[in-house]
Amino acid sequence: MSNLESDTELSSTPPWYKRRGMQFLRDALLILAIFGGISVWQTRDMLASDGSVTIPPSAMVSLDGNVHQLFQPNSSGKPTLVYFFAPWCSVCRYSIGNLNDLDPDSVNIIKIALDYTSKESVIDFVVDTNTQGPVLLGSNRIKQDFQVPGYPAYYLLDDKQRVVGSAMGYSTEWGMKLKTHLAK
Repeated sequence: MSNLESDTELSSTPPWYKRRGMQFLRDALLILAIFGGISVWQTRDMLASDGSVTIPPSAMVSLDGNVHQLFQPNSSGKPTLVYFFAPWCSVCRYSIGNLNDLDPDSVNIIKIALDYTSKESVIDFVVDTNTQGPVLLGSNRIKQDFQVPGYPAYYLLDDKQRVVGSAMGYSTEWGMKLKTHLAK
């Protein structure tokens, strides 16, 4: 082999940092694909999030005993994030605090407790997790209507109360901000 052939062969091999960069990019895309697949699988039984499902107006009772009208189309143009949780859910304990940091001027936040044994268990959960804002007491009917398969479950509604997003499991504060921003 001549020097010219070996120089050409070496120059066609990318330097180590380019190889590492390509390996990192490949691994990152694989991880994103896996998490995307898991997310699709988890939400397969939830309401369609293509804007075809509109949530009708309804009323629910909050922990303080007041009746709240829910899911009314809003004129503010803000999306609504509906967060379903159970007081016994350990993932809910870690994720519900991320709602406290969302800007209420850019998103309406509704927290609904489901599968609780007593109102006191929900109150204990709210106090233990320093949950801010009203918490509503859901029912099996609400769970069925929203097709909540597990906890925590999230629905994102546009300003006309159409379901435009859904997720299940832990979501970071930044993940929630991104999803609510995309719904505008």
